Amino acid sequence: MDYEKEITTITHDLITSLGVTVIEIKRIDHKNIGVIRYAVSTSDAYVFTSTNAQGLSSVNILVKRILEQQTGKPHYELNHFMVDIGDFYARHIEQLRAKAVIVADRARSFRRDVPLEPMLPYERLIVHTVLSQERDIKTESMGIGKDRHVIVKFQGEIFS
Repeated sequence: MDYEKEITTITHDLITSLGVTVIEIKRIDHKNIGVIRYAVSTSDAYVFTSTNAQGLSSVNILVKRILEQQTGKPHYELNHFMVDIGDFYARHIEQLRAKAVIVADRARSFRRDVPLEPMLPYERLIVHTVLSQERDIKTESMGIGKDRHVIVKFQGEIFS
């Protein structure tokens, strides 16, 4: 089931309750990475995106928790979505895509596995998805908790 109306309403009500005017909320499907992004336009995006986007992260957590309460469904049964204010996550997704391609090229050039820094689950998902169509590259998540990261593996003859 699609919860677009509920997500939009919750997001709008939460942001406006903080005294910030919402200009528009637009749903954008990123089918290539399996995520739906709700892009929020507001003149006060900096309120949410300053200090490493902690405010934006909090908005996402709250919207998901409220949606869970309203639907009675746990978060893993709901669509993968994120609320994005001021295109913060859109820029981040593009940076991750570019980084994934560069690291895959590095793995090919040196014929070696290349580990990335620890990442959040959605960031690892983006890297795995971006590189999933590369025939000579495989990705694998390793580590536990905050140390979980992606290893980009070259699938061919590896020099020792």
